[in-house]
Amino acid sequence: VKISYEVIDGDSGNVVAVGNLTGGMSGLFELQERVANRVHEDLLGARPSTRIETRRPPDPAAYMSYMRGLHAFENRIEPGNLERAIAFFEQTTREDSAFGPAYIRLANAYVLLPDNAPVDARAALDKAMAAAEQGKTLDEDLLGPASAVIGCVHAQRRDWQNAELFFQDAMNSRVIDANA
Repeated sequence: VKISYEVIDGDSGNVVAVGNLTGGMSGLFELQERVANRVHEDLLGARPSTRIETRRPPDPAAYMSYMRGLHAFENRIEPGNLERAIAFFEQTTREDSAFGPAYIRLANAYVLLPDNAPVDARAALDKAMAAAEQGKTLDEDLLGPASAVIGCVHAQRRDWQNAELFFQDAMNSRVIDANA
């Protein structure tokens, strides 16, 4: 597989960056990551920290469920999409129980659920906590995003001292997760 990219400045129309990368179908996720890293480096330089990612490629079916969950989560303002995101992330964890990022996204969705749907807040926050704990257990690189979610759970429960501790952990993390 050969991927060519060209980044064009939307205002001026000038070409900002051009590149090519090659790889095999068996390493498609790694190739995708290499393309993202190269474009980022071309635009902004080397990264001081890493994005949320997994240590190994997920099961392809699980990855499709995960991507559907991300889409629903990103469009959560539309009625029912947060619940759909939860369903897709739960499906992802059933399809690939070792895919840590799915647990972090599931935890994010559960934290937001009580403010967006008529649900038992305590039960939703318990599920958020369990999912965040599972995500960080599976992948130590997810400690920061998990800490952000756990901090949100403590804040929702008005446990300010623990919320602050977990938020500090999240802010000191080297992993960037825009949703945490």
